[in-house]
Amino acid sequence: MGRRQLIKKAFWVLSFLLAPVIAQATALEEEQDVEFEEEFELLQDSDVVFSASKYEQKVGFSPSAVVVITRKDIEESGATTLMDLLRHYPATHVYESDPIFPSLDVRNNYRVVLMIDGREVNHEFFVSPFFAILPVEIQQIERIEIVIGPNSAIYGANAVAAVINIFTRQPEDKPLLEAAIQGGETGWSELDLMVMVGAGPLAARISAGSGRSNAWMERQKPAKEVWRFDAYGQLELGRAVISMDSGFSLASGKFWGMISNIAIDDTWSIHADLGLKYNKFRLRSYWNGLRGLIDIDLNLYYPKLKVELGKVEPLYLRGDTWHNEALLDLQPF
Repeated sequence: MGRRQLIKKAFWVLSFLLAPVIAQATALEEEQDVEFEEEFELLQDSDVVFSASKYEQKVGFSPSAVVVITRKDIEESGATTLMDLLRHYPATHVYESDPIFPSLDVRNNYRVVLMIDGREVNHEFFVSPFFAILPVEIQQIERIEIVIGPNSAIYGANAVAAVINIFTRQPEDKPLLEAAIQGGETGWSELDLMVMVGAGPLAARISAGSGRSNAWMERQKPAKEVWRFDAYGQLELGRAVISMDSGFSLASGKFWGMISNIAIDDTWSIHADLGLKYNKFRLRSYWNGLRGLIDIDLNLYYPKLKVELGKVEPLYLRGDTWHNEALLDLQPF
């Protein structure tokens, strides 16, 4: 047997022995490439922000400091509510004295604009947003952008401390059904259900849920009951995308309002949103409504005469705000 044949046979034997090792190394390399691509996609998601100027731009070009919370961050945080999630970030200071009215401030200022998919949810009767009665819960959130600092030129008078923009999860081609049940002490419970479907140019998402809790100091007394519902639909017509969103929150509860207890009874927070997007042009119109009864437990009592002068009668809340906007994103340079 010649030297060339010996070398050839040795090569084939060596290839046979090393084949499993090479295959395993190739599979590991492909897995690492997939993980790298996923991490790179997440990095791209967090590298581009929308809320700072109402158009997509890289974080480095943003005129304000922006905190970005991705879906992966939400899942890894272990947070069960939106306020639990925001508590993880030093920019937002969360304090909860009552289950139905948790508060938040940024840089010691509670004048914050809260938005869902670019729709402002602040009510004109309250300077601070009602975080506990939103129509969506943490399971429906895809991303959060917190624009720190004043931004009243774009978002109005309440945008003094920050703008918090919540982006919900968008429906995909494949159907998805998610349910979450949570519970804890003081009678706290949360139930949420979300369904997403898509077929060709049509896509839809429906979410519903409820939340309950007793008072923290009086653990046997109900302090929060919230029912929520939201429906979103989207239709793609070539380059044009038409979106429709509507929903409500029905809340009852009691919280401390600095001078007395305040009770809200069967308070409805309703919204309807219609949008059109065509290339760089966006047209949007949405309505927010508030209906409810608020009872301020404040007695006017004169101690010296031991006379009760009266009390504040229950107030009926009714508020309607209508927003219309047209945006054209031009970037000539």
